[in-house]
Amino acid sequence: MISALVLLAIGPTTWFVSPGRTGDDANEGTSQDKPFKSLSQAVEKASDKDLNANLGSEVLLYKDEDLLVYSKPHNAQTAPGVAEQDSLSSRIAAQYNMTSKERDQMIVHRLDYATSGVVVFLQFALFLGIGVLLAAFHGLGGEAPPTRPDEVFATFIVRHFPANTGLIGLLLAAILAAAMSTIASSLNASASSMIHDFWLPLREAAGRREPLSPAAALSVTRWITVGFGLIQIAVGIAAASFDSTVVSRALTIAGYSAGLLLGVFVLGVATRRVGQGAALAGAAAGLAALLVVQFVLPVQGLTIAWPWYALIGSAITFAVGLAASLVLPRGEIAR
Repeated sequence: MISALVLLAIGPTTWFVSPGRTGDDANEGTSQDKPFKSLSQAVEKASDKDLNANLGSEVLLYKDEDLLVYSKPHNAQTAPGVAEQDSLSSRIAAQYNMTSKERDQMIVHRLDYATSGVVVFLQFALFLGIGVLLAAFHGLGGEAPPTRPDEVFATFIVRHFPANTGLIGLLLAAILAAAMSTIASSLNASASSMIHDFWLPLREAAGRREPLSPAAALSVTRWITVGFGLIQIAVGIAAASFDSTVVSRALTIAGYSAGLLLGVFVLGVATRRVGQGAALAGAAAGLAALLVVQFVLPVQGLTIAWPWYALIGSAITFAVGLAASLVLPRGEIAR
């Protein structure tokens, strides 16, 4: 029986990945029961225009004892909605006799397999270019920049953009829209994680095993979103007294997660012998090293800037995980 459902988006179509046990007694009928021999072939085939031209039904790309990979038609719902219950997840759940309690569904953002790297590179080049130009403006023009670094761009827009042209309002509105989209996605992700990882398990542990109706789940999620919104407001008010910018503090925290995730990802992609236990040992070592870098070394007079955190964390995670695999073989961990 498949125990979990994960939605993964790669390329022009959305992939539906179902980890778990398919079992010999599962219903094997699929829209196209000709999976590829390896997961790498499925990844390569995901960009096939002929395959993605099939908009009528989902396509099975890969299948083994533990994993199903589907290509989702672009006009099909990923998950059931309040008004429309038919979706790819419900179809596959019914196909493999899965109940709602046996599903742990997650959505991963769409990623264009072929061009995402180029887009991300250009995006960061634009951001860094704006920073270089602002530094040159204040360094060569003689005008002193604001004391807080996060006020530099906004001050430049207000003071030096052409007046009465609409450009000032347009750019400030664009910055506000970008900030609001980030806040909205973070609130949505936080509320979703809270209800699926804490609310529903605690509700079931309390003995309330009847399924939560879509309307009730939506109501609970809205109140949780309000709670996280109040927390973000409190953090924003408190950030006014920080001795550094919110961005630098947020990126410092991101250095922890990004470094550990990158190290574990490289272990999984570049090696075959590293199992779950060795990877967790590497991640624990990477976390410990970053804590030392941030809190212990400055006391000794050595300060390392936060952009190095991701590199340090990923390198130590990879090295320790690879070394731990010599003691904790993958086969033994699987058992």
